[in-house]
Amino acid sequence: MKTIANQLLITLLAGVLALTSHAQANPNGTDDSTAADAFFAVGMVPDLKDRINLFVDVYAPKVVSIKLKDERNNVLYEESLSRKESRFWRKFDLKELGPGKYRFIIAAGKQKVIRQVQIAAPPVNEPKRYISYIR
Repeated sequence: MKTIANQLLITLLAGVLALTSHAQANPNGTDDSTAADAFFAVGMVPDLKDRINLFVDVYAPKVVSIKLKDERNNVLYEESLSRKESRFWRKFDLKELGPGKYRFIIAAGKQKVIRQVQIAAPPVNEPKRYISYIR
């Protein structure tokens, strides 16, 4: 019974976190990370423990900057990759962040990729009352 309850709780928490990730399109309507002249490509994978894995493959020797910003445009994390790095991986723990929308901004030269993540609070369940007629 505990195993089923634990699995249900994990499933519920995964659904409640409601992490969504999508790329912002550039004015031409394509994702900057797939353009033929792209300096880098970005991948993001959420897990069940309120974390996000960010992957960056760098194709050209450019300085790539990575930022995490909140809805008020406050910088929560910032890092620059050296020109020598061709691959980058970082695990971001989002447990301490409150509900809201957050943006990962990865940029090099004129290329910029924005991935948005939304953290949702669990819905509040109101107690239910049942009235029955007893004879």
